[in-house]
Amino acid sequence: MGNQGRWTVVMAVVMLAIAGGVVAFAASSGTSDGGGSAREQVKSEAQARVDETARVQERGRIAGEQLRNVRLHRGGVTRVQALPTEADCGQQWDYQDLAKEFGDKHRVDFVYGCTHDVKLAQLEPGGTIVEVG
Repeated sequence: MGNQGRWTVVMAVVMLAIAGGVVAFAASSGTSDGGGSAREQVKSEAQARVDETARVQERGRIAGEQLRNVRLHRGGVTRVQALPTEADCGQQWDYQDLAKEFGDKHRVDFVYGCTHDVKLAQLEPGGTIVEVG
């Protein structure tokens, strides 16, 4: 894994840690005089951020599988060579103009899903793609 790949993993872990810290802070700061609603709001907002990150990563996984499948169908590549690179996935982010939908802060989540969540696959006779890993 290259430096950019490590950076991607670190950023994903940091984002999840921040969301967890916000939830923990909210849980500990509630009082009996109505702090519960503020706590619930913070929990809800943190969960919304986690859900959005998961949606972006899923979009990345789908894009990565499409890139992989196209390469397998074209031929001339091994199963490993068919996997998308971070550069490929960054180009897909730009091509799909996803910053308008999710904000540029989620580019790293998309690239993570596009590269790390895509499994090895092979092209079977008849043109069917089967995941093998």
